[in-house]
Amino acid sequence: MKTELERTAETQLQEAEQFASEYGIPARAILAYWGNLSPEWDEIATWIEEAVDAYIGEVEGFNAHQWLAEHLANEGIIDVDSMGDLGRYFDYEMFGRDLELGGDVWESNGFYFWNR
Repeated sequence: MKTELERTAETQLQEAEQFASEYGIPARAILAYWGNLSPEWDEIATWIEEAVDAYIGEVEGFNAHQWLAEHLANEGIIDVDSMGDLGRYFDYEMFGRDLELGGDVWESNGFYFWNR
């Protein structure tokens, strides 16, 4: 027999999977966003679009800050190529770290979100 907590977690995962397929982000990202903010689960409709808008991506590899900055460069949010030869000196890791320390982005369970 399942506990109330187990039933609640299963219900949350099912709802997160439904929204994930609708909005095109991983269900685990929705749960990570929800877990960091801790809203009431019955308020999911009011903050789900916020989660989708804030979602950047899932960390790939060991160096999360470098991944974050490289991801933003690949998305065209930062343009290292426009720096010409100076672009090779761009420190992706430090830039990604500064984004997080400065409060521009936040991380939860390996997922990054904009802090807007």
